[in-house]
Amino acid sequence: MLDNIEIQENIRRDIHEKVRRRTLGSIEDDVDHNIDAEVEVWLDLEVYENLKRVFQASKEEDAQHLDEVPMETLFTKIVMDEYFSELCESLVVRETIDKEQETLD
Repeated sequence: MLDNIEIQENIRRDIHEKVRRRTLGSIEDDVDHNIDAEVEVWLDLEVYENLKRVFQASKEEDAQHLDEVPMETLFTKIVMDEYFSELCESLVVRETIDKEQETLD
């Protein structure tokens, strides 16, 4: 009969083997799954209403009944919108290794 320490060691060894045998493809699949997972975001009501307005304005005339727009179109409309352009000016989109921050400007 195995004691508690031996059982824990067997479990640890099994987990280590499973992780070691993972392929790059399975790791990429996990990353894609996590990226595609639903995310909860808390927005101020004013931001939400303006985002909704821009989203509705981004829809093509023949697609007003759909609840989707191309990401490129929506992003462009957000950046060009008067309300969001002020917010986007100070938005940091990337930080270099040297800690230099880059904005959309």
